[in-house]
Amino acid sequence: ILTFSAESLSPTLLRRAGVPAGTPVEGVSRHSEFFRCIINDEPTMDVALAERDVVEAAQVLLLGLRWRQTQGRITHYVAGAGTGKTRTLVHRVAHLIATGVRPERILLLTFTRRAAQEMLSRVERLVGSEGRTVHGGTFHSTAHRLLRRFGPHAGIAADFTIMDQGDAEDLMALSRSSLGFADRKKRFPKKETLHHVYSRHVNTEIPVAALLGQEYPQFAEHEEAFARIFADYTTRKQDRNLVDYDDLLLFWAMLVGEAGQASGLATRIAGLYDHVLVDEYQDTNVLQARILDGMAKAHGNLTVVGDDAQSIYAFRGATIRNIMDFPQQFPGATIVALE
Repeated sequence: ILTFSAESLSPTLLRRAGVPAGTPVEGVSRHSEFFRCIINDEPTMDVALAERDVVEAAQVLLLGLRWRQTQGRITHYVAGAGTGKTRTLVHRVAHLIATGVRPERILLLTFTRRAAQEMLSRVERLVGSEGRTVHGGTFHSTAHRLLRRFGPHAGIAADFTIMDQGDAEDLMALSRSSLGFADRKKRFPKKETLHHVYSRHVNTEIPVAALLGQEYPQFAEHEEAFARIFADYTTRKQDRNLVDYDDLLLFWAMLVGEAGQASGLATRIAGLYDHVLVDEYQDTNVLQARILDGMAKAHGNLTVVGDDAQSIYAFRGATIRNIMDFPQQFPGATIVALE
């Protein structure tokens, strides 16, 4: 199965890479050449790689064999801590490029700018300069880029300004004050609480009444006031051409959702990519799951990795149901356990 060999590689390295005992191994000078040799069934170059590169190269080949065996266009890799979730995703990108997928047609999504940069750097180390044109970033940065380009087609001005959380809370306070709720003698939620409930409502699609009952029962009697403040807050954003972080995801979901499908805009946006890959899928919320559903409709190529025991974004509405319900949301998906 494996067609590369080199005397300089120790049995310890091969075991670490998961290479079966007795397999002939040969080193190569660069991963890109390694990929071409494997895909084209050509002899590899007789130059040894650094220890880390040897291990990664063997893992890439083994993962590639597994991908061909699963044959799932929509795949969910379920894994625990330390089992190589991110490595799997990075190698998946490298494998796609090696098999002819144009790198600019690949979208790689994660949750922090640092993680996105690290993954893109690892892709470039594996495949060379081709990896620089892979589209990668956080959900919010990708939404920002797409809204600048496609927002005007959906009535969103291209020159919108993004508010940070502090600005959003201040605008919420302005709505609270203008409607007369700031002067009440009876205890009323502060701007931070109002914004938190609003954000949770947008990202989870849980009704405001239910959120108040779950998290702020002391304010349940103010449900109508919350609705009025949120409506005023939304109007003020529209009048000032402002969007908050939640709007970025909300508008992206709208563009690739039913309204976008009807106008043909969803097909244009989803058609920018042939493959969508998501790291840390356990940290996605309902809104992000809707986005992925819309982005995958055009081509059906979606790969996610996640660990149901590691979610850290519950405060942003992350739900374990996205992992549990993945087979129902994406019928025919392949579930692979990394061990």
